Amino acid sequence: MLNLIYFLMTWTCTKKQSLEIFQNWRKNNELNRSVKSKLITKLLQLKFVMEDYVKQNEYKEDYDFSYFLNEYIDRLEIKMKEFAGEIDVKPTELSQIIHRHRFPSQKFIVRLEIHSKELSSSNLA
Repeated sequence: MLNLIYFLMTWTCTKKQSLEIFQNWRKNNELNRSVKSKLITKLLQLKFVMEDYVKQNEYKEDYDFSYFLNEYIDRLEIKMKEFAGEIDVKPTELSQIIHRHRFPSQKFIVRLEIHSKELSSSNLA
């Protein structure tokens, strides 16, 4: 209903007025979003970036495992030390992986997968 009201309001307005109404609506909508909703949006954005990259046939040196892991942690808005604790690895190991001084072990990958599945099933459901 709210969208219909905005549509009808913009129908009779100038382009500048319509833009202002829309900007105010977006601003209010963003202010009223929950933390959970914002987290879902951030993680979906990352997922789409990863999917788009995989679909491309072009290699980009910057888009490696470390880049996407760092983006994942940033979007969770937690410190690396806290994330290391959540996946039960030493903070130095996590740091070395993110800074490309070490490749992730199979154990690390499995723990990251478990973390992402737990996150999606509990916090985002």
